[in-house]
Amino acid sequence: MIEKVTDKSILSYCLVFIIAFIPSFIFIQGTPIQLWDESRLAINAYEMHQNNNWLVTYFTDGVEMWNTKPPLLMWLQTICLKIFGVNIFSIRLPIALAGMATGLFMFTSLRKITGSRAFAVFSVLILFSSNGYVSNHILRTGDYDGLLVLFLTMAAIFYFQFLEQKSSKYLYFFAVSFSLALLTKGIAGLMLAPSLFIYTLYKKSLLSTLKNPNLYLAIILIFAPVISYYLLRESANPGFIKRMYINEIGGRYLNVIEEHNHPFYFYIRNLIKDRFLFWIPCFIIGIFLLFKNAKRPQFKIGIFSIFMIIPFFLIISSSKTKLTWYDAPVFPFLAIIAAIPLQYFYQYISKQQKGTLKITFSSLLILLIFISFSINIVIIGANAIKIKNERYNSIPKFILSELKHPTKNLDLTLVTYEYVPDAIFMIKAANEKNILLEYKNIDELNGDENIFSNSEKSIEELKQRFGYIDYFKKGNVYFIQLQKKQ
Repeated sequence: MIEKVTDKSILSYCLVFIIAFIPSFIFIQGTPIQLWDESRLAINAYEMHQNNNWLVTYFTDGVEMWNTKPPLLMWLQTICLKIFGVNIFSIRLPIALAGMATGLFMFTSLRKITGSRAFAVFSVLILFSSNGYVSNHILRTGDYDGLLVLFLTMAAIFYFQFLEQKSSKYLYFFAVSFSLALLTKGIAGLMLAPSLFIYTLYKKSLLSTLKNPNLYLAIILIFAPVISYYLLRESANPGFIKRMYINEIGGRYLNVIEEHNHPFYFYIRNLIKDRFLFWIPCFIIGIFLLFKNAKRPQFKIGIFSIFMIIPFFLIISSSKTKLTWYDAPVFPFLAIIAAIPLQYFYQYISKQQKGTLKITFSSLLILLIFISFSINIVIIGANAIKIKNERYNSIPKFILSELKHPTKNLDLTLVTYEYVPDAIFMIKAANEKNILLEYKNIDELNGDENIFSNSEKSIEELKQRFGYIDYFKKGNVYFIQLQKKQ
């Protein structure tokens, strides 16, 4: 073991750490908490932080029945809130760490499977320079999918190692990882199960796997935690399981939810259009090389990756409800296949004897890597600016600016008819910094507050109900100083 800890190993881990760290953490607090899922989760975690009820989740003091996912991510976010305070960093830190863990796990496992340090590094590099993976709702925000990618990647690769080595330890590693995936996003954690089953048939290992007594202990280990949570939640919150079924199974897969209706080829189109655009040529070449030389060390993990990708895409493409980020779990496997031609090129360079030719090819490879990574960092920055300037982010953006540069004696009340969990969490974060902001319904007002709003309808009603001393608009935010009518 001591011989394996070489300068090259240390350098490789440092390189992978940097590759994963920058996209995971850069500008982590540069955008406000995002509307819909991230803000909903943030409120759930904040309520758990306040009431210390780790079983039943709440949304603004009421029991949460819209977000019926298991609470693993909320638990992690709540722990961060308790350690680091109520802020954006606490909500996004678990996902940023999950991203880094994904990169380090992929490097370690792929290096062990293929014996190639370069191939493992290339796979991680491609993953973290993929626009689809390094995006909102996966790696860049405090949503479920970044954590789901980590656990499903671990589960899949551990299962691959179990089939290859027939070692039960990998079966148990697989079971723990799969169980954590279920505790992260419920039924979505099972989406790779058909792929694993089909690959087992391909390997002609179904019978031997079924005869392995450890399999049944592993199955218990997979399902016992999430089933226990559902039963405990149902006992404390009757009707939860029925609502969970409607939200996660019958509702989304069989029916179009919230107008998210797209064609069957939606996810393939997205990959080609922008989510995996830069690496599509390498992916296509990788498929060709994979079948051209079956004896290479990357062949088995490459074939396995194909089995992980195709059935998964068929499942999510058949769903009536399609959302952009549902393709998240396939990105590590797309990266593995796309890394194959880079590995070929790297080996070709290594065999060159002529110094000039070797320097030229090495420079081209380094330039390709630099361009791919740099483009993604630029995209991250550009997206952060774009998101902050979206109209729906006007209130969170204003609060974020106050967090960075507080106005003296600021005392404002948010009133709006719009759905604003993002603004509500940002107000909680501002209160943590002793910035006087609050959120009220229009019927709760005394009539002497300083109001800010993103809703013109709310402002017009305030004008009719109360007198006002001052009124102005800054960007997409309305400000009005109320005065009680005499």
